[in-house]
Amino acid sequence: MISRKILILALTLALIHPASAVTLSEVQEAINESNASWTAAYSGDHVMVDMNITGLQGIAARGFYWDGIERPDYYSLRDEGLTTHVKRQGACGSCWAFAAVAAVESTILKEHGIVVDLSEQNMVDNCMWGGCKGGSPYNAMFYMYNHGIDIESAYPYEAASHECRLTDNWTDRGWIVDYLWQPKIYELYDQNKSKTIQQGIMEFGGATVCIDTREDFVYYAGGIYEPLVGRDLNHAVELVGWNWTGDPDTSYWIIKNSWGTYWGEDGYGKITWNAGLNYCNMLFANQTHRIKTPFEVYDRNNNSVIDKCEAVEAIKDYFDGKISYADVTEVLTAYNLPPCQKYDTTEPFGEITKDEAVNALNDYYNGCLEKDDMVEVLNCYFFGGGNS
Repeated sequence: MISRKILILALTLALIHPASAVTLSEVQEAINESNASWTAAYSGDHVMVDMNITGLQGIAARGFYWDGIERPDYYSLRDEGLTTHVKRQGACGSCWAFAAVAAVESTILKEHGIVVDLSEQNMVDNCMWGGCKGGSPYNAMFYMYNHGIDIESAYPYEAASHECRLTDNWTDRGWIVDYLWQPKIYELYDQNKSKTIQQGIMEFGGATVCIDTREDFVYYAGGIYEPLVGRDLNHAVELVGWNWTGDPDTSYWIIKNSWGTYWGEDGYGKITWNAGLNYCNMLFANQTHRIKTPFEVYDRNNNSVIDKCEAVEAIKDYFDGKISYADVTEVLTAYNLPPCQKYDTTEPFGEITKDEAVNALNDYYNGCLEKDDMVEVLNCYFFGGGNS
């Protein structure tokens, strides 16, 4: 039987020197004949292997311990519909950004019930910790906690490092994280550490996790992969679930990678239970929300009023999956206020000012306010009353 170290050495030579005597197909065949717990297949994306998780920086994450509640033996955010599509980082060492963004996207799905495609390029360009040369998912989570993040359609991924290119109105569509949580263990070999992680996944969503992989990881096609246990953390992924069989040797954690759907099991993988998951870099996001409230975003006229046109825009965005039911409800509630109460937005409260009456007239002439509602606001302005 060929040892794993020899396989890794042979694969390294094949990746660096494609014309070497050892071919990729031969290494693949050797892995599959080595009685490993996983199978190998080559996806053609070996350039995506990251070899530098850098810039680890401590932040004020809240800690949590196991709450004593037993979780099910099997759980997967993927099966629950709480993961977004598998992405492909390409020839850029940005796994750290993809892992952090994937975790936050899962949290948004869990908390708001909508799919939001966030911008990894925003992280690569703005986190200032290595870009395509490597970085820390820990710091990427901190960036989203401290600054927020734009969406993919407005800041698309390019697999290259650039200067910051955020637009002036990015906060209209951006998201932010209010809390970061980190699983805590009483000691390194605490038997409840796995239960603490399980609790975090079910309560918050996906987690960022760093693992120590080698060149054979790019060949993973299924089964249970066994990372090397050590301090050489060279790849970051999203932790999305587990399967506990009662035996640590056959149990595994479920991860979501960023090497496209041709890698692994449609972009997902299984990691041995005793894989030495790095707790120091494991973070969960909590209480995600848009940077601006729905009212602030849809008040396009900046007159503190939601008119019919703005309400219609919110409804369209809801049916297009851009905002949640709670968001559109907030906008429609503001729109459905009695006309005088809706336009009474400045002091003194209880009466319509001249500027507020002008706002109502403008909305009427722009087709965003019904005639009867406009007349009611003018009556409140000229004759008082109608605000209660």
